[in-house]
Amino acid sequence: MNRLSNDSCYGLHCLLIYDDLETFREFYSYFAQKLLEKKDNIVLIAPFYETISSVRQTLSSGPRAIDVKEYEENLQRLLIYDSLNEYFGEEPVMDARKKIMKRSLQNNKEAGLSVLDDMGSFYFKMQEEKLVDFEKSLPVHFDDMAYNGICAYHQNDFNRLSEEQKEEIMKHHSETFRLEAY
Repeated sequence: MNRLSNDSCYGLHCLLIYDDLETFREFYSYFAQKLLEKKDNIVLIAPFYETISSVRQTLSSGPRAIDVKEYEENLQRLLIYDSLNEYFGEEPVMDARKKIMKRSLQNNKEAGLSVLDDMGSFYFKMQEEKLVDFEKSLPVHFDDMAYNGICAYHQNDFNRLSEEQKEEIMKHHSETFRLEAY
């Protein structure tokens, strides 16, 4: 997990496959806490299988609790967006993220954006082909910007893909990680 939350370098485009929501919550709590410790990082979490308010609650409690209100409202370094709106809303995802980065760079010249997206919205919309096309449109490394992207898949969703689709998605990520329930 440490490589996924290391903000000393940008450019990562990783695939994360998780077994269950509790394991995923543990991961994103760790992810957010570690990245927000550094003043030059903005964190965007886009859940699908839980609400924005439940993500706030998870981040606000437990051993890795953070002051969500402070990071969201005052510091504007934590963003929590609904995955369905992110991928099926009005504005193309990467255009919106470039705007976030541009705005943040105006405030902090060293700022970067680290994103954790749950890709479940594509399955909900029955858009598996669109998902594969989207993943293929992204670079294996985001070399041209201070950006880290982690595409999270619930194991059951990932299993719905054909072997060819799984291979396509995996080869368009620099690394693949699996989070398994204890």
